[in-house]
Amino acid sequence: MLNKFFKLDENNTDIKTEFLAGLTTFLAMAYILGVNPTMLAEGGMPATGVFFATALASGVSCIIMGLVSKYPVGLAPGMGMNALFTYTIILAMGNTWETALAAVFVSSIIFLLITISGLREAILNALPFDLKLAIGAGIGFFLAFIGLKGAGIIVADPATLVGMGTILSAPALLAVIGILLTLILYIKKVPAAVFLGLVITAILGVIFTLFGFGAGDPLMPAIPTEFISFNFDTSVVGAFLKGFSQLFTNIPNLIMILFSLLFVTFFDTTGTLIPLANQCGFVDEEGKADGIDKAFLGDAISGIIGAILGTSTLTAYVESATVLVLVVEQV
Repeated sequence: MLNKFFKLDENNTDIKTEFLAGLTTFLAMAYILGVNPTMLAEGGMPATGVFFATALASGVSCIIMGLVSKYPVGLAPGMGMNALFTYTIILAMGNTWETALAAVFVSSIIFLLITISGLREAILNALPFDLKLAIGAGIGFFLAFIGLKGAGIIVADPATLVGMGTILSAPALLAVIGILLTLILYIKKVPAAVFLGLVITAILGVIFTLFGFGAGDPLMPAIPTEFISFNFDTSVVGAFLKGFSQLFTNIPNLIMILFSLLFVTFFDTTGTLIPLANQCGFVDEEGKADGIDKAFLGDAISGIIGAILGTSTLTAYVESATVLVLVVEQV
């Protein structure tokens, strides 16, 4: 049944490859489960509630994307979107987090209407193809910058804005080992190179922690005290409804918020979906992607799901490109 529905034979793949590809994508995206709650907590949201919302919204949205569009694209709260949500809409503009969630819900409804009307695809087709690909490259550089900063390889510098950190710290050393290991495996054409690189790096991180290397460093992983818990925090689920009481009190402010959310969401998702569609072979000679309207629909629905469950806008993840490496190895 899965073979027929997803046309696995036609795409030169099988269930085993798809399972590994999905697991690889999860590992590449899993950092958002820690980063998103931490970032949104700075805006006053309960971190445990955001964790639950992030995990559930991402899981449901990924399933919808797969069933609706059959695009190999993972969805989760975007890094740029959660920064806009916390530091601009809440902290800079003085809104409550409930109001911010209500704004995300309204913007997602508008985004869905733009998608259904065909306006989103029309705007996309008007953009030069090179620009569509360049947006994806820009997002990739942004994520690489965040990763290097998170590992301590680069640090803030008052003179040059960005400076080199110490490569001998445990997080930086672990990151360098992981990057080099993954590159070597990929160059040697080892099957599931990205997946193995992620898993081996994670194991090394646990070993570093067990032997006290980098002890006390907040960037190093901690050994969990429990692996399974059913104590779900649903305090943020449906909280967007409370925000409507204040959302429309300042219309100019609301217009600015909605425009910002729609603008960032449009180019964030476009810059991810088009390069991925191009690598999958879905883009024709005119630069139009086959089935992109269905991918846009799944992506637009995800924003509504995120707002209802209690997290910032979801977007397509450029980390989904890791599955292409695995699938190409099988062809």
